[in-house]
Order: sequence, then C-alpha cells, then structure tokens
Amino acid sequence: MKKYILKCGIFALTFALGIISISQSAGAQENQRSSAKAFFYSLFVPGLGQRYVENVGNARYMIGAEAVLFGLAVGHEKYSGWLEEDYRTFAVTHAGINPAGKDKDFYVTISGYNSIYIYNERMRINRNFDNVIPETPENVWVWESPSHRHKFHQRRVDADKIRNRTLYFYAGIFLNHVISGIHAAIKAQRYNQKSDGLTGARKQDHSWNLRFITCPDPENHSHFLKLIFRF
Repeated sequence: MKKYILKCGIFALTFALGIISISQSAGAQENQRSSAKAFFYSLFVPGLGQRYVENVGNARYMIGAEAVLFGLAVGHEKYSGWLEEDYRTFAVTHAGINPAGKDKDFYVTISGYNSIYIYNERMRINRNFDNVIPETPENVWVWESPSHRHKFHQRRVDADKIRNRTLYFYAGIFLNHVISGIHAAIKAQRYNQKSDGLTGARKQDHSWNLRFITCPDPENHSHFLKLIFRF
C-alpha cells in the first residue's frame, strides 16, 4: 500500500513538473515579438513597431521625424499655394489676363512674352501654327512693362521651386515609413534574442533535479527511500 501511494505520488509529481515546464515554454512563446508584425506596424505608423518591441526611445524619434516631415510638407504645400495665387493675381493686375480656365502652361507662356501679339508673331515666324493662341478677349495679355513680366516670372519660378521641394518631403515621409519598418523588424529580432537569453538563464536557475536515494537505517536493519527535489 505504501509503495502504491509512493508510486502515485511520484507520478503526480512528474505530471505536475511536466505541466509547469509546458507553461514556462508557453510563457516564453508569449514573450516573443513577431518581426513581420513589427515591420508592418511601423510601415503604416512609424514608431508603432518600435513600441511593440518595447523600444520606446527610438519610437519617439520615428514619430518625431514623421511629424516634422509631415509638417514641412504641408507647410510648403500651403506656402506654394499662396505664392501661386499671388503670381496669378499679379498677372491679372499688371497683364490684364482673364484667369478663368487658364492652366499652368498658359502662365509659363505669358512669363516669356510681353504680349499675346508678340507671342503669336514669333510662332508664325517659326511656323509653329499649332501653338498660335486665338486673340480673343479671354486670351489677351499685355504686360505694363518688361520689369513687371520679369517679376511675374520670378514669382512663378519661386512657387514652382517650393512646390517641387514639397515632393522631397513626401518622399522623406515614405522613406521614414520604410526605414522605421526595417528598424522595428531588426529590433524585434534582438528583442527575441534577449528574451531567449533571459529564458535560458531562468531555466538554468530554476532547473528541476529529482533524485531517489536509498539510505540504510542501522537501528531497524532496513533501508528507506529519500526523495531530493531541487529547483
């Protein structure tokens, strides 16, 4: 009966140790971070993947870079819009144009010629008849002076430069997303390596050691079984 109870106790203890070992393994899996998730998190929202892998410091840098680039892009876009509106108003005031339905090519054209008549004459001389503009009231422009035309030209060029610069900031935003995603994926791998190292240390510190030792009992001329359980 005692042997039966001892066997049942050993079996229950072994089963319990197995359950604990499985629980520890599951806990280690829960502590892992997916590199793919970290990459896509930061690809969509820079810094989110870094927070996912508990890399808060770099997450702030990524979020900060996104905010700065986005602010610069929006600011430059609005500024270029103001400059564009300014040079169009300038053309209405000093060249007498009708702005309705005029595209960007029209403003490029009027910046190079003092009037529609000079422009059309040049087109006819060069036999570019397809580029001749009908001299109707809605198309006519005549600059008050060449200096006004030069000022208009400079304002238009400045507006285009600012708008083109905006594209660089949007490209920077795209690159920030990609770089943030790659960085987050790398940090996830390092996080997992660190987590594996800590898990290994825990396993070493809390290793299970079962030993059965038979010890003689001189007084009763018998032996008894000693169970040593270390953890």
